[in-house]
Amino acid sequence: MVLCLFSSVLRAQDEAARIPIEITCDGENSYENGVAYAEGNVVVRYGSDVIYANEVYFYSEKGIVEARGNVRIFVEGQIFRGEYLEYKLDSGAVESRDFMTARDKIFAYGEEAFTPTSDKYVIKNGWLTTNNSENPSYRLKASTIEIYPDDSVVMKNVTIMLGEVPVMWIPYVSQGLGEQRGEWNVELGSTTRWGIFALGNYSFAMNEKWSTNAHFGYRGRRGFGGGLDFDFHPREGDIGEFRSFATVDNGFDIDSEARSSVPDEERYRFEYKQRFNITPDIYVIGDLNFWSDKFVTQDFFEDEFIQERVPDNFFDATYYDPNFTASLTTRFQIDEMFDTLERKPELLLEFKRQKIPMTPISYEGQSSISYLQYKFDEDNPIGTRPLDPNIGSQDSAGAFVSNTFSAYRYDSFHQFLYPRQYFNWLSFTPRVGTRLTHYESDTYTYSGKEEWTRGAFNAGFDASFKLSKTWFEIQDERFAIDGLRHVIQPYLNYGYTYVTKRPDQFFSFDNRYASTRAQPIDYSYYNSIDSIDHSNRLRHGVVNKLQTMRDGESVNLAELRTYADFEIDRGQYEFTRWDSSYSEIFNELTLHPLPWLEFDLHSAIGVADDSYHEVNSELTWQVHPSLEVELGQRFLRMNNDATFVDPLYRGTFFTESNQITTGVFWRLNENWQIAQDLIFEADEGLLQEQSYTLYRDLTHWNISATAKLRSNELIDEEFLVFFNFTLKAFPRASFEVGN
Repeated sequence: MVLCLFSSVLRAQDEAARIPIEITCDGENSYENGVAYAEGNVVVRYGSDVIYANEVYFYSEKGIVEARGNVRIFVEGQIFRGEYLEYKLDSGAVESRDFMTARDKIFAYGEEAFTPTSDKYVIKNGWLTTNNSENPSYRLKASTIEIYPDDSVVMKNVTIMLGEVPVMWIPYVSQGLGEQRGEWNVELGSTTRWGIFALGNYSFAMNEKWSTNAHFGYRGRRGFGGGLDFDFHPREGDIGEFRSFATVDNGFDIDSEARSSVPDEERYRFEYKQRFNITPDIYVIGDLNFWSDKFVTQDFFEDEFIQERVPDNFFDATYYDPNFTASLTTRFQIDEMFDTLERKPELLLEFKRQKIPMTPISYEGQSSISYLQYKFDEDNPIGTRPLDPNIGSQDSAGAFVSNTFSAYRYDSFHQFLYPRQYFNWLSFTPRVGTRLTHYESDTYTYSGKEEWTRGAFNAGFDASFKLSKTWFEIQDERFAIDGLRHVIQPYLNYGYTYVTKRPDQFFSFDNRYASTRAQPIDYSYYNSIDSIDHSNRLRHGVVNKLQTMRDGESVNLAELRTYADFEIDRGQYEFTRWDSSYSEIFNELTLHPLPWLEFDLHSAIGVADDSYHEVNSELTWQVHPSLEVELGQRFLRMNNDATFVDPLYRGTFFTESNQITTGVFWRLNENWQIAQDLIFEADEGLLQEQSYTLYRDLTHWNISATAKLRSNELIDEEFLVFFNFTLKAFPRASFEVGN
């Protein structure tokens, strides 16, 4: 073995600093005219970089190592392989023919490769995979592959290969090497509303801050449609998203008989959302939506339609301080097919609960100045809710001539509290507050501008105390029980409110929505200003907690909250919802005794003839590490078949149901899993949806097959079958077929 030492410039440092390059070999070697040659198990060491080859030429003046025959270069955690490679000492750049490399859990091969900079590797006519085997199960062949270490991979003119079989061509692929993963998906099927369809999308991360999803498809009864979506994070803490879709709809008149209006043939949906931090204390939130018609999400994006049927459009700038918050909100109507309460703008100053200096009194409050304009649906210009005959823009005959109502509103709320503890166990906080709201409107009646003022007075108190008992002797390692403690906390919350003008006596802009949950009693938590009404209510309840110690911390094994509202002056006011003084008795229960068992329950038991019963429950039980079961129920029913109508809620009502859900996931072994989900409507005796899925693990691929059957009394029965193929490592791909 021969050892040769040479001196070379150490890259990335001052040119005066020099370190030796070491070359060892088993065969012949020479040095002539500045060129060193070695053959036979040649090893080249330069700092921490190592080169192995059958033969090596080292050009000392140029600082270039030329390696041939079974070449392997190890540079900064990277591996380069090939039959011919050139390595530049000063930059670490590598150029190669018949090249192979391993980097960031990816493996790449190319006919030639070079590194124009230390943070970029370019491969020509090669392939890439994450499957570390001699014959990878999949490859991505590309005319050009650019690798940016610890950042991303960019491929052009890409063919996806399963073994030696090409299955898909993509012009461009960009994949992050971090947590973000590219994905492509194909879905085939048939539905009543779409007919036979073929949909596809491809998503990828352009860099750490931007990711894109291109979605496109053909629907037999609708035509071609698609769009581009973007998610972006321009700075730390800033987030944004853009969604788009457009189509020329051949079936725009489907379901026209059941709709209030028929959309045009050209249909679209654009959405832009962003949160932008100007300073650590000031941020801006924006949400803009442009819809062609009110049914576009129902027809093309069913999941979005279930979550949000009416889009919002607003900008909100907020300044946050530990003691107060100031915000400026602008809300406006872009889509004229929806009722919209515009705020143009609204300035709100909100003071958080805080002690007044040098006193035991606490203060909280909020004040706002708003220009409010209620714009109705263009297809229903007088609105969908009952209005006083004198309300609205009317001509001399009383006919409506405008579909907008507007007013300036000046509102100020102030509340004082005196929190104290008595007898070292009773917490008691009385409160008293006032609210003054002034309106100026030029569209309230046909007679012209009108002003009115509304005052409100509120008083009340919060009272509570705690009792507890501990059993240190109770120990059970099986259930991780290290002592038990029972905590019981009874409480009272009383609120009295008097208003000088009731909500039904003027055009109110803010309105409550129907809900089965109890409304706040303390108006510091109540932001529906115009719907505040007379009230004299006492909420009484109790909180029970069962706790133990785990890892030095107190953990709730069980928590039960039980409460109800008692109307003291039942029958005094014109609009009441219940015949009796009690509303419903509410229960909120959470059980989490073990990591593998959890139960949640919310119930409302009605005691009045026209009240309701509601039970929502969910049980998650991991019976075995390989078996998980979920059970749930959604039950809602009016007492004595009454209809739930509240004039303050503008005539809205609840639909009765008794829905039972089940879900099972069973891991049979490392390669096979099965899942089942059922939805059963007990009132109708109808199994609304059943879903069965079989999963197969193929080492580098996951394959699943899903069959679904949907039944509903209002639409035709649907049967769907989906096949999904997913790569475990990037790029993640899926292929679905449905019918």
